Amino acid sequence: MWDPSKHKKSENEAYISGRASEWVHFPIVLTQILVPISFWFVKWYYVLIALVVLDIAWGFVRDKYISVRLADTIWQINKVKWIIFIVFGGTYIAKDMYVEAALSFLWPFVSLLLAFINPKQNFDAIKKKFESAFAK
Repeated sequence: MWDPSKHKKSENEAYISGRASEWVHFPIVLTQILVPISFWFVKWYYVLIALVVLDIAWGFVRDKYISVRLADTIWQINKVKWIIFIVFGGTYIAKDMYVEAALSFLWPFVSLLLAFINPKQNFDAIKKKFESAFAK
């Protein structure tokens, strides 16, 4: 877990801004490592539809509940996302699953596009909640 006392003020501000921006579209951030794997079990278009629905539903919840620990955990786990993208993208190419391979390789960019589908964002309010959670 991030320890604010061990970092400069600018580093803490950057960390809080990062976690708050990830919290805004938490389902998409959460799936950074799950989506390439899920293509193995579920058709890619079902995954995309489910993700859009989850992100829209998340829009109604994200302002009411903030978890710094959960946001930090997902941030730590997502550090291996590039390995997942490459490994599964290569696996899908080997299995002649070219759409899944392209989506796996391009998932960081596709997920950014999906984040713009849900325009309701209260980033400043969420950031203030994260700041107050760190002040405790």
